[in-house]
Amino acid sequence: MLLNYNDMKIRSTLSFVSLVFIFSSLLFPCEYCFVTQHGYVYDLNRTSLRIDSRYQFFSGLETPTIDRVRSVHSSTFFTVSYSADVWGITLAVPFIYRTQENTFDGSSTLHYNHSNRPQITGVAPSIVERNIARGIGDMTILARYAAYQGGDESEGTFYNLFIQGGLKSATGTIDSRDQYGYLLHPHLQNGTGTANILFGANGMIGNFSTSVALNLLAGIPLSSANLFQESSALNYDITLRHRIYPDDPEEGLMVIANGGLIGRLWGKEKYRGSTLLDSGGNYLFTNTGISIYPLPSISIDIQYQLPIIKNLLGNQLNERYRIASGVGIML
Repeated sequence: MLLNYNDMKIRSTLSFVSLVFIFSSLLFPCEYCFVTQHGYVYDLNRTSLRIDSRYQFFSGLETPTIDRVRSVHSSTFFTVSYSADVWGITLAVPFIYRTQENTFDGSSTLHYNHSNRPQITGVAPSIVERNIARGIGDMTILARYAAYQGGDESEGTFYNLFIQGGLKSATGTIDSRDQYGYLLHPHLQNGTGTANILFGANGMIGNFSTSVALNLLAGIPLSSANLFQESSALNYDITLRHRIYPDDPEEGLMVIANGGLIGRLWGKEKYRGSTLLDSGGNYLFTNTGISIYPLPSISIDIQYQLPIIKNLLGNQLNERYRIASGVGIML
């Protein structure tokens, strides 16, 4: 009887710790790939809910660098996930709020190419204009299948490999305009106007206290009736997580530290069928943060992300840093 009780305790603890490490990442290299880190729980027939927020600060333009432009993007993601034995599904709905301030002459740099758009001169260094876009973004649905799962309960180890695929739909609005009635730059819109086919893989290996996860997710755009055509993109991250409290696993308060790298590589975009020179490139961010579990079913997360490698092709917004936070509940 004692052996059965211990076996049950080990199994319960392993399931909880595995769930925590799978559920505690908050990375979002892009609007859709963050869903690779959420909702992949071991327990059967479980539903999880998350509310995540991301704050991105941009200052200046690359190639050449122009410091007198500032853009702030904030996004709130509502995510619902369901997990069965070897499969799961996640639906993410983003809400976008973006502001852009230009404080240099000729402030149409971050717009579509409007040759007749009024150019404002002689006002620097005060703010020339301030543009705002807000509303629902592009929704994402992503399914996963456990290609391989394993572990040793006696040693408290687990490892898995998921394959995943889905769709990013063009639900976000693309008609935000400036004070003169001209469309804002595509990157300042709520959506892209382009649907994407998503596919990738998610793998993890770990034990009671430490785990390493690797995520890959690619997006391939479908044809778009919009003037702007999004490019293909590859998003990836590698994350190390370590439980710093308590020393022994239990189902009470748990604190997990994490760190790693996240990146995004994307190609040239198009406008009116022509390739945009000011598009494409890659980012590599460092990511550090902490996840607190006051109860096994509740997570509170905060992350700080800093770019260490930037290769932006042409004149593009220069992202300086990101702050991400979130709360998750497992039902």
